[in-house]
Amino acid sequence: MNNNKMSNDNIKNNNINMSKLQFIRLQLLTLPVGVVLLTVSILMEKTLPSTPAYDFTEGFLMGLSLVINVYYLIFRATKLSRDDN
Repeated sequence: MNNNKMSNDNIKNNNINMSKLQFIRLQLLTLPVGVVLLTVSILMEKTLPSTPAYDFTEGFLMGLSLVINVYYLIFRATKLSRDDN
């Protein structure tokens, strides 16, 4: 009976560790994804004709890139301030 409880606790701890690992991976991917979205948006502006659909897609990618990059900057600033303390 006690072994079952311990194995359930281990499973819960592993799930928590996996979610932390996934969160760290997500944090590491935010800057490259934001830069790629910005690059695609700029290339769309320079190469594709100006139609409402392309303009919407370009603006959406630009906005998404902006949000992701600002999120990364805030994350880095809070991480650096935590590491200093």
